[in-house]
Amino acid sequence: MDPNETLRVARAAADRLLNDYDPEVAYSLAENFTALDIWLSRGGFPPADWQPTPPAVDTMPCGCESGSCYCDTIARDWDAHDARNDARDCDGYPLTPEP
Repeated sequence: MDPNETLRVARAAADRLLNDYDPEVAYSLAENFTALDIWLSRGGFPPADWQPTPPAVDTMPCGCESGSCYCDTIARDWDAHDARNDARDCDGYPLTPEP
């Protein structure tokens, strides 16, 4: 099952139904909606259009916006920063590692 194609077909059917009722198109919409519902209910990944979008602003692991805190002034690349075991919060205090 391709959830992206299923969503595309369902959307097209819904769009057609809004303009002109056709029992075959209504059946196609119901069929694709049901297939997508079963797919998602069984743990399938959602269609790409339904994937969450990343935040518009990059954030550092401390939660601050990139460029606005001590973490970012130490290193632009958090992985390199963290690899030095010098991870700090916005006030310059060491971050405690998670257990």
